[in-house]
Amino acid sequence: MTTDRSRRAGRWRRLPLRVRLIAGFAVAMLVVLTGAGAFVYLRVQYALDRRLDADLTAQSDAVTAALRDGTLGPRNPAVVSGGVYQVLDPTGTILQASPGLAGRPLLTAGQVAAAMRQPVRTDRGTLLPISTEPLRVLASPLYPGAATPAGKPAIVVVAVRRDQRDEALRELIAQLALANLAALAVASLVGYRLARAALDPVERYRAQAARIAGGATGVRLDVPAGDDELARLGRTLNDMLTALDTALERERRFVSDASHELRTPLTLLAAELELALRRPRPAEELEEALRAAATDTAGLITLADSLLAVGVQPAPGPATPVTDLAVAVAPIVQRYRNAADLTDSTLRTDLHPAPPVRIDPAASSAS
Repeated sequence: MTTDRSRRAGRWRRLPLRVRLIAGFAVAMLVVLTGAGAFVYLRVQYALDRRLDADLTAQSDAVTAALRDGTLGPRNPAVVSGGVYQVLDPTGTILQASPGLAGRPLLTAGQVAAAMRQPVRTDRGTLLPISTEPLRVLASPLYPGAATPAGKPAIVVVAVRRDQRDEALRELIAQLALANLAALAVASLVGYRLARAALDPVERYRAQAARIAGGATGVRLDVPAGDDELARLGRTLNDMLTALDTALERERRFVSDASHELRTPLTLLAAELELALRRPRPAEELEEALRAAATDTAGLITLADSLLAVGVQPAPGPATPVTDLAVAVAPIVQRYRNAADLTDSTLRTDLHPAPPVRIDPAASSAS
């Protein structure tokens, strides 16, 4: 049972959202229209039944009065037009009846027993399928002393035909069915157009997002005018795309800066090693070149660590101390002189007066 329910739920979820919205809207409208139609039907049926019951009560009173007067007969004008009557004894035997009803009683044995205690109202024949003898029957008890036949208890049974009432209800059912189907079709069409209008911006968002996923840059969603949920969603997505473009541009700049920052130390390291291998050198010079290469390698490691930490919010710490720029630059300039066999006149610095600066020690050593 659970598996079947899960399968049905899965098939329902696989349907397009537009179809599910229309189906839900149609079902809701069907329930509303059915409820409204049932209310109208019951109100009309109540009014028609009330009129029939009033006719039955008047006919029962007329037959009872005629029975007391001893004037009950086929031509008694007290009988309502279209109505019939029977007078039954407690066993259900017909004592008197209107023409055509002397052969069989209108009540069953159980209904006769119930009618001896209190009035009984019942229907013969059905609304659908159409019955050949639709009757509304009212049976009322008569007791001794009420001018009953042979002075015994009896039952007065009167009935009126329901042809007009049943025909009116059948026509009402047909008209309500047609009207409800037409209203359901119109409501479903309106629901389809509303769902389509509501989901069209979502489909546009999807198509433009597919373009962006395919590599398009600078594309933004076409946000409709207004301040509804879809418009706010579109603006939020555009803000997200702008943030992503900014992050991508920042990443490109980072790669470019990293390449530039790494190129200079690597060039210096290559120059130092090439210079050390160019001609035979004493062990002291080779050791000095290796120490310089080791220093450059450590600087590269520090620089790589610094680059990897770019974008990470630094933890609060003490401020970088103020440093004399001439003191900080002097060892770097000397390293370039040594690497290229330059003199003080070929590569020199002019930092007098040198301004005080704040330099990250790690960045200074990496340079």
